[in-house]
Amino acid sequence: MSEDPDGSTLSLGTSKESTDWKLCTICQEKNNNKGTVVLNPRTESYQKLLDIVADRASVQDGEYVTLQRPFQDCTKQTMLEAKAMWHRSCYSCATNEISLQRARERIEHSMSTGSYAVKKRGHKRTNSEMEANTPTTSTIFTRSATAPLSKDRCFFCQVDDGQSLFTVRTENAGNELKNAMQITQDPVLMTRLNNAVAPTDAHAIDVRYHKLCWTNHVFRVLRDDARNKARPTTADLPMQMACLIELINIVDIETQNKAYLPMDVIETTYISMLGGSDEAKKHTPTLT
Repeated sequence: MSEDPDGSTLSLGTSKESTDWKLCTICQEKNNNKGTVVLNPRTESYQKLLDIVADRASVQDGEYVTLQRPFQDCTKQTMLEAKAMWHRSCYSCATNEISLQRARERIEHSMSTGSYAVKKRGHKRTNSEMEANTPTTSTIFTRSATAPLSKDRCFFCQVDDGQSLFTVRTENAGNELKNAMQITQDPVLMTRLNNAVAPTDAHAIDVRYHKLCWTNHVFRVLRDDARNKARPTTADLPMQMACLIELINIVDIETQNKAYLPMDVIETTYISMLGGSDEAKKHTPTLT
């Protein structure tokens, strides 16, 4: 690392790129229209920025590929010593988890279609660009075309963000995962599942997941499916009252053994009781 006489510009590692620390670290502009400048960010904010920029660059997310170059050998200590600063708006945009997830989805989509359009800020795609990146009916989503499943990361988001990971250990959980994938027909997740599960063994799969990801991709999918198949449109008032009394008894028994009972489970149980069909009960999700 080298330092200019005025200490404002550092060349990081072997990269030819450099960062002027007197400007916003992210946009490298002195633009008052971008709002508040954060002069003394928290140390953990430096690390978060480095991690997110690296992640977005790894999925070819537009300008973050260029932004990541001078950061390759940079550490939070480097940024702390250089007194790195940024526009609050630039930092919020760069570390936006939703934007990162969309970038991952774009790269996964490109692997399935064989084409990829790099997202550029402020750039509107032409009709020809949109047509070129729209999958045709002849496109086949193959195992070799999708990103490999890392079993050390969450099955759904494939992100290593330090959150606790849980493992699918029971046949019931394996069946719920397969049922949810059949309902959503998400090509990326279906391919991952096909790569990881033996057709004859529902839970012969070393799948790990974040609890929130499981909730979004499995529990809520099965809950909504059960809700659609077992709507209490034909239940009369006496039937509803009987189900409600039974539900209260169930909740009372369950809460004697548990600290709490999630509202999602209570709601789904009640809907299934009103539906009264074996099909509705079969699709009632349980916690794993």
